[in-house]
Amino acid sequence: MPQKLRPREQSNRFGYSSLDTCDLWALVLRIGSAQKSVFELSRELAPLVENSISSAQSTNEFSSLVDKQIRPGSVQKHAILGMYELLLRQKTENIPSLRYTTPAALVELFRHLRTKQQEYVYGVYLSPRLQIVHTELLTKGTTDSVLIDARDVLYFGIKFRSRQFVLIHNHPSGDPKPSSEDIEQTKRIVSAAELLTMKLIDHIIIAKEGYFSFHEFTSVL
Repeated sequence: MPQKLRPREQSNRFGYSSLDTCDLWALVLRIGSAQKSVFELSRELAPLVENSISSAQSTNEFSSLVDKQIRPGSVQKHAILGMYELLLRQKTENIPSLRYTTPAALVELFRHLRTKQQEYVYGVYLSPRLQIVHTELLTKGTTDSVLIDARDVLYFGIKFRSRQFVLIHNHPSGDPKPSSEDIEQTKRIVSAAELLTMKLIDHIIIAKEGYFSFHEFTSVL
């Protein structure tokens, strides 16, 4: 790899904000393994961390997932798990202090979805006072479609004793306008939630060109 592109040299010249997620993990790892370079390991590690943090997996659960990439007990493994625990605490300690106030506020919280190249669906589960008690990555789809399973959506509502929730997903196309499939899936989840005395209070679609709120712009909810 050319010297000018190495993460340490790049951060010295342009700052840490110039590094992508894989480069930052390469700084944490420092060295590769006998089979893979540090950059190959970091490319495998980055999405694994993102998915695990999104689903709030414990550090012990995450540890078992990276055993194939990183040798157990190694200095690298300790560095990764220490960093993961910090990220997990930041997520779980900050979220309960947040409240659902407006769709725009949640759009800001999930602004990272604007640049995703495939569709991600998150559930945001709320207390009676509309505090966020849990967020969950429910599923990932393709570049232009995603299937939302009502059972998964409602399972986490039951698990976290939340009777109100918001769905959020992104449109990689850049257009936040809901498709006919988005509308039908929203109606189906509304009906399923009502059977369990739960309520979908909004379904928000995020895209580069803005966002769409079913609560604000339709009569579906």
